[in-house]
Amino acid sequence: MFKKMLTLAVISAGLLIPTLSDATTTDSGDITITATVETYFEWDSANVLAIDKDAGWTGGTGVSASHIGKPGDVIQATHVLTVNTNADASFQISAVANGGVLTEAGTGTKLKTSYMLTTGTLGAIVGPGFLDAEGAGVLGAFDAANAWALTHDAAGQSNLNLEVKAEIPAGITLPAAADYTCQIKITATW
Repeated sequence: MFKKMLTLAVISAGLLIPTLSDATTTDSGDITITATVETYFEWDSANVLAIDKDAGWTGGTGVSASHIGKPGDVIQATHVLTVNTNADASFQISAVANGGVLTEAGTGTKLKTSYMLTTGTLGAIVGPGFLDAEGAGVLGAFDAANAWALTHDAAGQSNLNLEVKAEIPAGITLPAAADYTCQIKITATW
């Protein structure tokens, strides 16, 4: 009888001990995580926003190909502007100093000044060709109707070329030998 009770006690004890497979349960849930990147546009600070009077111009004759040497000479400068952006943008040029026209400080004599934005190696830009700084209406570089559109490069960096032309305008035979200066602003909208 003692043997039967011991066996019964061992069997009863075995029923009271839970096994790991009976005690483990699992559940899962999906978690959605969202981060937002806003559109951004910034000029690359490595760009020097000036066109050097000696090194920035090409196409002239005379002492230096970067200077106007005689009537009929046209000189042109290209300044690369790099932007970091994830958005398409449009650009407008506006006059700041001297009405955006290259002007000699002493006499007020002006050179014919024209502007255009073109694409560098990244991105694509569409817009009008060279526009005269003193042109009227849509023929003028500073007319609000004139804008250049940039389709940004997928890598996030796009290059623009600010192209400037200068020449002696009709009616001026011999302009003063001097530096002619002006200032413009390029505004980006995205």
